[in-house]
Amino acid sequence: MASCSLDPDVLHQAERCILDVMGCAIAGRTHPATQAVSTVAKRHFPGGALHAWFLDDTYGPIGVAYVNSIAATILDLDDGSRQAMGHPGGAIVPAALALAQELGSDKETLLRAIIAGYEVAVCIGASEQRPSYHSGNYTSFGVAAAAALLKGLDSARIQHALAICAYHGPRVSDLTLSTEMGSNVKESMAWSVVAGMIAADLAEAGFTGSRDALDIEERIDGASLTAALRSEPAIMRTYFKKYSCCRWIHSATEALMHLMAAHDLEPAGIDAIRVETFHQAKSLNNQTDPQTLESAQYSVPFCMALAAVRGEISLMPLTASALGDASVVDLARRITVVELDEMNALFPAQVPARVTIETGALTVVHRIDAPWGEASRPPPDAELVEKVALLARGRISGELLTRIEAQLYGTQNDLSPLFECLIEQPVVWKFSDAMIIHP
Repeated sequence: MASCSLDPDVLHQAERCILDVMGCAIAGRTHPATQAVSTVAKRHFPGGALHAWFLDDTYGPIGVAYVNSIAATILDLDDGSRQAMGHPGGAIVPAALALAQELGSDKETLLRAIIAGYEVAVCIGASEQRPSYHSGNYTSFGVAAAAALLKGLDSARIQHALAICAYHGPRVSDLTLSTEMGSNVKESMAWSVVAGMIAADLAEAGFTGSRDALDIEERIDGASLTAALRSEPAIMRTYFKKYSCCRWIHSATEALMHLMAAHDLEPAGIDAIRVETFHQAKSLNNQTDPQTLESAQYSVPFCMALAAVRGEISLMPLTASALGDASVVDLARRITVVELDEMNALFPAQVPARVTIETGALTVVHRIDAPWGEASRPPPDAELVEKVALLARGRISGELLTRIEAQLYGTQNDLSPLFECLIEQPVVWKFSDAMIIHP
């Protein structure tokens, strides 16, 4: 790829995004959906020598990226974009790492490809005429861009790779319209990896796409796309997540935890909780007694109640062991979620929530517009590492995590030591909610 100057802070942000996606994948490695994708990937993408992260299984680059992407996205912990309203990293990072390993790319080339992938994905997602809250609709473009740059494709073939994505990539209506919001497909980020990588391969082989695809006003607002490309690098506007649930739930949960700590409140002493928020959060399934892990990830009352009863750690990550907890369900039924016009006016630039707790003795209120990890309050490196360490606890050793961090944040340009870390087997993985058994 052509060389150009990038601010060191932008390159470092790409390193941070890689670490975050790896942490999310470590936590999601044992989910049944990851097992299902692993089984299917062995059948359809066999014969490669690339290891899925921390697993013995090997695939070609598309297969390994597919497995790592579902592991990184299944628990709803992966990074996001306020502008595109979705999750670029869980698709772009696994794809870029898989190709970088196959091609023997150096670290700087990898980081540049990831930065470009975020830029393309977020700018296209932000300019959709009908935003669908479905990340796979635009992450395939970012995957294709990153793959094309790693492959060294010329500008004509890059154009065709993106054009192919416009027709081969996922194109799904608003996920929030589904009455079965809690399913493994989530926002199709993992499948967008397959579509994007194949699009780059097709373009490299001479296959063509309709290059005016992004000029069609029915789908893309050209003025918005141009404006997005001229703004601060998209990767610098990335937010990171502390809780494994929909981002629209985070402000309310954080506000609740602040009030409980500030006023020394216990769940049993709470009579009612009122959440005033924006339309999209109110439109989640918001089941008080969800029956699946994914349904729980889209419930404001359940996630808030779980954090209140079991502590924030129960959302880092949320596991199926939390389902059916009578104490959690009881508190969730005391939580009311309402939509306010003043909150709607702030979305999507912010994700506001005002929480009111009523007890027999007092009424307390706290509001949060930008929860932990927003680009407006970016977490320092130490806090991001702490998040990954919490997700990795009992899953990989602290020593291995320290080595991964050192390889990512260090000055060396050789990626081989990092890839060696990712194939180590520090634990015996079990595909179940019980998670891990140490050897």
